[in-house]
Amino acid sequence: MPGSAAGDRGRSPGLGWSAPAGIEYAEWVHAGRALTAGGFRAAWGVGDWLGFGIRRFATGYPQAQVVTGYSVQGLRNMVHVASRFELARRRPAVSWSAHAVLAALPSEVQALWLDRVESERLSVHALREALRADRRGERSADPAITGVPRAARCPLCAQPVSV
Repeated sequence: MPGSAAGDRGRSPGLGWSAPAGIEYAEWVHAGRALTAGGFRAAWGVGDWLGFGIRRFATGYPQAQVVTGYSVQGLRNMVHVASRFELARRRPAVSWSAHAVLAALPSEVQALWLDRVESERLSVHALREALRADRRGERSADPAITGVPRAARCPLCAQPVSV
């Protein structure tokens, strides 16, 4: 292939993988092997790669496990997260793990949380804490997460009180 190594064909810089037109199974397998060497961003590429392989070649997780060396559960997670964030919605400044935490949410809500993660530079732990606080209708107890303390509750009636 002129101008491109077989493993690089179809790569999207940094945050995923796109299949080249007319890719055959053997080239797809080779691309999967190359993607596993992608460092911390490999999860995006492997998720895209395997999602494509399932649709196009009816391959399964056990075959992909042999190609990549990842566990079946790890591969399932990568496919799920990649399928929930199309390439244009992935944020280079936000970790794959933070995207994974947000994957189950509706896309509009994901976008709001991704904005917050990016602007406040939340760690995955801080993001989980902020999500838990949000679900409880509270602000986080960690001012580094939201900038304001969590609402205090009356010990007798459990109603919120101002702090």
